[in-house]
Amino acid sequence: DHTVQIRAASTPMKEGTRLTKVNADPEYMAKKDYRGLVGSLLYLTMVTRPDICFAVKELSRLLDSPGKEAWEAAQHLLEYVHNTHHYAIRYTRPEDSMSLNVTGLLQGYSDADWAGQVDDRRSTSGYVFFIAGGPVSWQSKTQKSVALSTAEAEYMALSDAAKEAVHLKALLSSLGFGQEEPIVVYEDNQ
Repeated sequence: DHTVQIRAASTPMKEGTRLTKVNADPEYMAKKDYRGLVGSLLYLTMVTRPDICFAVKELSRLLDSPGKEAWEAAQHLLEYVHNTHHYAIRYTRPEDSMSLNVTGLLQGYSDADWAGQVDDRRSTSGYVFFIAGGPVSWQSKTQKSVALSTAEAEYMALSDAAKEAVHLKALLSSLGFGQEEPIVVYEDNQ
């Protein structure tokens, strides 16, 4: 029986989920195409779904050693994608303008998850940048070094976001949408 029941997953990952390589189970995963599933989800992440970026990053860490916990997390993410298939990236023009004017509209958000990975205590950096109300660039990745504090993890995440802001500002300038004002990057740390 190959009946699939779609449950109402309202978040990309269940609250409190911490995937770890310790739970690898090659026997359980023998007939499951975990790599193919994660690859398909990665494609969605890169093209149209910034909301699943963190969850896919976590699933990708376990490509060589998945287990039942990782498979269930991937199934939960599929349920979320199914339940939110109507989500869309929308761009809006400023209400006071009849033409597309992106000047001054580039803004970003950055965050970090300090020591969130159980296996190696590394943190996750993430950012998203918006133009005209829609996301144009996003990323969630494991930090290259272990942060010694929450502030250090946040600074590393903010550094990645600042590099992306400089790149996007140069790209917009080359397209004729130069921005004189500084780019605002919001960070959840005072």
